[in-house]
Amino acid sequence: MQILHGRVLQPLRRMVWSWLWTRRQRRLTAAGWYDPAARSEARAVLIGGCPRSGTTLVRELLARHPAFANTVETAILVPGFDPARVADRWGLSRRSVEQRARQARTLVELVDGFYSDIAADQGRPRWIDKAPSNVRVIGQLLAWFPRAHFIHVLRDGRDVVCSLRHHPGQVLVRGEVVASRVERAVFECARTWVEEASLGLAYREHPRCLEVRYEQLLAEPRTTLGQLSEHLGEPFDRCMLRPAPGDGPQVPARLICNPNAAAALDPSRIGRWRHELDRAERVLVHHVAGALLEATGYAVDGSWVDQPHAGTTPAS
Repeated sequence: MQILHGRVLQPLRRMVWSWLWTRRQRRLTAAGWYDPAARSEARAVLIGGCPRSGTTLVRELLARHPAFANTVETAILVPGFDPARVADRWGLSRRSVEQRARQARTLVELVDGFYSDIAADQGRPRWIDKAPSNVRVIGQLLAWFPRAHFIHVLRDGRDVVCSLRHHPGQVLVRGEVVASRVERAVFECARTWVEEASLGLAYREHPRCLEVRYEQLLAEPRTTLGQLSEHLGEPFDRCMLRPAPGDGPQVPARLICNPNAAAALDPSRIGRWRHELDRAERVLVHHVAGALLEATGYAVDGSWVDQPHAGTTPAS
């Protein structure tokens, strides 16, 4: 019976789910749900970047500022709207999310109203939407939200590889924290960094885009957050440098996969590749990502491959 379930029923369920999801997206597209001409005047902050680059950390630091309401990651603005995912992440009923979606003419109208209500509940004038995958649709997001700003978070691709290949270590399943063991190939992780980081770098000169480097944020938080606040048109607030009152030993559900985002800033997370990548892995990363590492200033040439291995470092 277990063999039947594993070899037949599970693939069949995935096929049916994929067919239903694709059918739903086609119907939404035909109905104008993703209308490229839709507009919102929200002064939103949109955050994206390659996974494991620090997008969650940037969101959490910004959300400590009295101007910005925090939100849960749902990738709601990336084409592929899923009311079940939104409902599950926010602890809402799927029916309530679907009803709200039916009342909106477009995804932009839904998101604007949904997040505006959340911001009002938190007593904040502006809202944040963070999802690494936002980096794939920067142009559309800037068009949909002409008063919004996009924050592209960039991190050393070698450290991204170290973090991404075993992430997440735990996940939230029906309200319970469950251990997770992920094994991704170094080649796959390096390629992901090149592809996703390149999408953000393409907009680095846009006046409403700001590149925030993970390493600079950890090494010079006051300066970096001051520049970020200025870019967003808000005065710097020192509370951004302090963990929020609710960020104690109990990790919030929104941070289950990224608990370090609630902790104090720790510069020792920079350069973990020196401790975790052996020479063979470094050669592979250099082959895939060497050119972009040099273009972004993370490496001068390929000599880093032969630098001595350096013990252990905290994971992030």
